[in-house]
Amino acid sequence: MFNRLTSLALPLLGLASVQVTAAEPLPEAALTFFSNYCLDCHDSSSAKGEINLDIATAAWTKPDFARLMERVHQAISKGEMPPKKKQRPPQADSHALLAWLDDSLVRQVPPHRTTFRRLSRAEYASTIRKTLGIQFVLPPGFPEDTLSHGFDNVAEALVLSPPLLEAYAESAALVADQFFPPPKPPLPPSRLVRVTPQGMSGGDAYGPKNLIVDGRMRLALAGYHGSTTAAQFEAKGSGVYRIKLTGSAFKPEAGQPMTLEIVSGTYPNLRKLMSFPITSEKTQEFTVEAPIYDGHSVTLMFADSPNKGINANFPTPKLPDELRTRLARYPRLCAALLTLHDEVAGADGKAELSLRFPPGVSFETKKVIVIRGMEQAMARSDLDTSKATNENIERLVEAIMASDGSGNFKLHSYVESWIRQCYSEGPAIDIHALEIEGPFAPVEDDRDQLARRLQMKLFGKRPPKMEDAAWLEACVTRMLRAAYRRDAAPEETRRLLSQLASTRAGGGSLDDAFHLALRTVLISPHFLYRETADRSFDSYELAARLSYMLTQGPPDEPLRAAAGDGSLAKPDTLRSHATRLLTSADAAVFIDSFTSQWLGTRALPSIMPDPSLSRSFSSNHSTGMAQEANLFVAEMLRDNLPLTDFIKPDFTHVNPPLGHQLYKLPDIPKPDRRNSSTMMRVSLPRDGRPGGLLGMAGVMMATANGVDTQPVVRGKWVLENILGDAPPPPPASVPAITPDTRGAKTIRDLMKAHTSEEKCAGCHKKLDPIGFVLENYDAIGQWRDVYPIHTAGPKGSTVIKPGPPVDATSTMPDGTPLKDVLDLKNYVVAHIDQFSGCLAEKLFLYGTGRVPDYAERKSLHLAANKVLQEKGGFRDLLLAVIESEAFRTR
Repeated sequence: MFNRLTSLALPLLGLASVQVTAAEPLPEAALTFFSNYCLDCHDSSSAKGEINLDIATAAWTKPDFARLMERVHQAISKGEMPPKKKQRPPQADSHALLAWLDDSLVRQVPPHRTTFRRLSRAEYASTIRKTLGIQFVLPPGFPEDTLSHGFDNVAEALVLSPPLLEAYAESAALVADQFFPPPKPPLPPSRLVRVTPQGMSGGDAYGPKNLIVDGRMRLALAGYHGSTTAAQFEAKGSGVYRIKLTGSAFKPEAGQPMTLEIVSGTYPNLRKLMSFPITSEKTQEFTVEAPIYDGHSVTLMFADSPNKGINANFPTPKLPDELRTRLARYPRLCAALLTLHDEVAGADGKAELSLRFPPGVSFETKKVIVIRGMEQAMARSDLDTSKATNENIERLVEAIMASDGSGNFKLHSYVESWIRQCYSEGPAIDIHALEIEGPFAPVEDDRDQLARRLQMKLFGKRPPKMEDAAWLEACVTRMLRAAYRRDAAPEETRRLLSQLASTRAGGGSLDDAFHLALRTVLISPHFLYRETADRSFDSYELAARLSYMLTQGPPDEPLRAAAGDGSLAKPDTLRSHATRLLTSADAAVFIDSFTSQWLGTRALPSIMPDPSLSRSFSSNHSTGMAQEANLFVAEMLRDNLPLTDFIKPDFTHVNPPLGHQLYKLPDIPKPDRRNSSTMMRVSLPRDGRPGGLLGMAGVMMATANGVDTQPVVRGKWVLENILGDAPPPPPASVPAITPDTRGAKTIRDLMKAHTSEEKCAGCHKKLDPIGFVLENYDAIGQWRDVYPIHTAGPKGSTVIKPGPPVDATSTMPDGTPLKDVLDLKNYVVAHIDQFSGCLAEKLFLYGTGRVPDYAERKSLHLAANKVLQEKGGFRDLLLAVIESEAFRTR
């Protein structure tokens, strides 16, 4: 559209020479055009569609007037106005008016500018993590960002509210506490805690546990998930404690080591305190002094247990080999297991082993049956250990690793029986008693160690013989440079140094002073805002704009260096850094953030589908939908695929629940526990229903409500996000439509009644054709040919019967007929310039945080058309947006 109009001749009344300033009279030709072709419907009394063209002056500097003229330009250029049933102006008159509007909108409307763009929630958390090198998550209750134009990082919506200020202050204090922890309270008096076997808790909550046998805690498991914790003890302050323990071996194996390991901490951050060799079945006593941190206990584990690596809840790829080793090591175990199995015919006709269970028994009952069977088998004197052959071991491993039919390993049915074997036949370690006494002296704990590491990372190492004043200035300079994403101004450094001196003069320690200084920096506008009006849009802000767009975080050192030496202002350097960031690991954040907001898939977790749509629907379906969109866009970007592939690709990414159950794709395995979250790339026919933005279940589900389809919402989404032709918001007096297709009426019947009102019909001419053509997709993106009818069945049940056929036929406003979604895909591909311009606008909006004005949209469309003409791809389009003058200015 923009390309066409800029080259048109201006034959009518010399409109090209007319330059209108604020509140100047409209040119006579424009007044005549409006009077002859517009005012019947759009004068001050009727103002159809809330458009009033009964005006005599042009006030280009006023945003409302500029937006009105943009709508006029769009309606006339697309042939929507005047309506076909009304008198149509000569083509030359329309071209002349459009050329005048185009020229005036470009030259005389003040450009949009991004000012006071604060960090979004995600950017704020990411900035703290990357700037300060800490693990940081937003505290509970941190205010949500307001969406604007579909995105949460648009400057005009990122207001600063009192609750947000409070949240910033709270977060700053939490961060400062990690760097400069508050003083610890004095250590409490030393105390002696005797931990009995009954006071020890241990084992996996979902699997086998260490047990008390003969009054002793018997350890037969290895690793933290099979450990035993002294539940009666908790350290009251970080300090040195004395640990005294008595234990013995239970039926050790000749030549096999037995090691008792003592650790402290919380999983997975465990610290090994000591390990002891258990060498006798007689009682041994061990004493060690070790640091235990505040709030921690001590944990005991049998490090050399033969059950090491065998965990029913966390099976690893090494598990089959560990099972083979265990079964070969214990022939009686192997022989006993064989007695519990029957031989059955497998899928290939080969005999397989299967546990013998009565029909219909529960999961827990199966475990009990195996335990009892193992106890009886192991007690037999005639157990035939000659059957513990390599062949039978392999058959047992296959049986153990098989699925139970519901996606779970059969491993759960076996493991507890093996552990109980160790309780009765060994090997195991018995813990008789445990004493813990202390604290005797303070120790540096993990909090102190973290603070030292963080301070070193933020401030660097102090050079030898550097004076205190110089060192403090160097620390402040580094802190400000990191937080402000640029070199600090001298007055900023002096101001913070003065605050440090004031805090120390008031009796505060150096740590107190730096704690306050860091909090001050973290609530400064120069940290919280990416772009501020008190500074020109320089290379540092361009670096921040590029980095936050592509990584959702602050500029890295190479990008900051390019900003500092001025080279980032060069197009080649900007492109080089953009390309570098797009190939970094952080680019995945851009893919997820941009894609999930552009396509609406971020809303999927909050949508609860009606169970009648799919009895098997689970979180794996909605997760797969979001991942499909992300992986699809990531491949489009990585491989620089043509923009038409967004609509008609030959691939997508699915997991089995999505591909097998919703898309019904061939060669996709049936979902089970092992594969339900596994994404796989699949090839598709370009002319098929699945694939592309208009065939994604996630997009269809995000534009429905989990129960019914919403043709108006879907139509609006396509216009806004695919065709770049967003309709104006509906008048306040227009009622909402409930697209209930559960009764006798179809959605077309309901829409027909709604759009019979004149004030509704205009927009629905654009919305409805697209919404109807997507009606074959139900509320979770499944294909359907008929509407379901829900009726009451016996005993309060619901009976679903086939209802009226889905009528997906439509006609686009330009007269193009559509039979189904395949025709809609063909339509978009035929008008790929509209899609490419729309996508360029979305990328620009996401990257700059501002809605492009008319001139910027025109330049973005020109850049997008150039990419198409040069047969470029998605990455080329993104780089073209980044290189545009509009992106490089405030």
